[in-house]
Amino acid sequence: MKILSIDHGNKRIGIAISDELGISAKAHPTIQVNNEDFAIKQILKLLDEHNCDSILIGIPTGFEGKDSSQTLVVKDFISKLRSKTQVPIIEWDETYSSKIASRNIKGKKKNNLDSEAAKVILLEYLSSQTSN
Repeated sequence: MKILSIDHGNKRIGIAISDELGISAKAHPTIQVNNEDFAIKQILKLLDEHNCDSILIGIPTGFEGKDSSQTLVVKDFISKLRSKTQVPIIEWDETYSSKIASRNIKGKKKNNLDSEAAKVILLEYLSSQTSN
């Protein structure tokens, strides 16, 4: 089962995709968000090209677990994405994913930080599935 992971940002959307066995994940180039409809079309194209069975989207958690303004932006994006595909969408807590991704690429170019964060989210999710 291949999973496409998304780290949603206002300017860039990070993308990572798992292997068929759900063991590893690879960061892909970020999608520049010039307009949301274009970004959704790019995601749908990647789903098709990589034969992904589901989408994993990181949900930012606000202070004390309450929804932040960014949480609401991401949930609105999820709603729009759901209206364009039948592929199941899984919401996942993305707390600290960008911080972890930043440490993982320390010393390297950080222009793909968003996709590295999507990879962190995906690896956390895959790890949780194997421990069940």
